[in-house]
Amino acid sequence: MSTSHKKTFSKQAISACFLSFLWLVLHGILPVAGMPLAVTRTYDFRDKRAGDFGVGWSLSVSDARIQKNGVVGGMDQMQVWNSHKVIGGGLLLVYALDAVKPRIVTITLPDGTVYSFHAKVEPQQLEPITEGVMEWEAQPGTKGTLQVVGDSYFESSNTNGPTTLSTPEGAPYDPHQFLLTLPDGRSFYVEEGVGLYWMRDRNGNRIDLLRDGSGKVMELASTPAGSSSPARAVFFTRGADGRITSISDAKGAEVVQKWMPFMKGTF
Repeated sequence: MSTSHKKTFSKQAISACFLSFLWLVLHGILPVAGMPLAVTRTYDFRDKRAGDFGVGWSLSVSDARIQKNGVVGGMDQMQVWNSHKVIGGGLLLVYALDAVKPRIVTITLPDGTVYSFHAKVEPQQLEPITEGVMEWEAQPGTKGTLQVVGDSYFESSNTNGPTTLSTPEGAPYDPHQFLLTLPDGRSFYVEEGVGLYWMRDRNGNRIDLLRDGSGKVMELASTPAGSSSPARAVFFTRGADGRITSISDAKGAEVVQKWMPFMKGTF
């Protein structure tokens, strides 16, 4: 084995040891059992921004992500909903609002599990649908429920034919924050383009990921079931360039400070 290969292996080993150690630290401070809380350190040679531990390096703490196949309510130049009367609806007139092109939201949790849902509007009797509340139905293979965090109310621009859905303020209907609840009782609050805000286990214990304005995780806070205030926390201290300089507990003890010199982009 060449010297360069030995050096590369050594650096990879240090990185792996650090992540294992950091996981044990978080596990010891926060009650994360049963939650897909993951800590990963990655390097992208194409990324020239100052990362968490140097240029190209980044630390990801339980990032979940949301993907959509388009604006949920469609756009004026691309109407994906159709308002129509249901044929054979019986004695009472039945009206529907269907997605011509299904609007799908997919959430990927930190452990890699994927949950997909499509937008759905329930039919109504007597009159066309001019407004309503969007519902989300699980795609085949997905178990769980999805709700919009905040106002899920929409308005339809047309009651007969292709239509665009908008908010009461006139903006395209396209929610960004969702609450995913699994059959075992765990729940996850995720925002599109940001990531995971909090997760709650089946017993009601909750872990919050507090972020700065750029979306970087600054604190992990644990709140026991039945309590309104955190009992434990882990803090990520960052320098002016955004890099992590230390990781400490609620008492200010720098629990992984001695590992920082190995993690500042020097390998």
